[in-house]
Amino acid sequence: MTPAPVTAPVPATIVRARGAQRRKHGWIVPTVLTSVALLYLAGFLLVPLVAVFMQAFEQGAAVKPVMVDQIDAFMNTKRD
Repeated sequence: MTPAPVTAPVPATIVRARGAQRRKHGWIVPTVLTSVALLYLAGFLLVPLVAVFMQAFEQGAAVKPVMVDQIDAFMNTKRD
């Protein structure tokens, strides 16, 4: 059997330089992907929330306090 060739370790300065070079040019892709993911998740939260509030206030904001008073009156009635 022949022994495996021994390679010299790469100096840390070269490794750091390669990493710095990669980070300098590679910040755009992670930023864009993170932004797209956050906007997608925000859409899942905000679109249904807006739809619920639009439907709730279709007849105006004055209708809702009357309904709340009716619910309070119903809850305060004595049940046998």
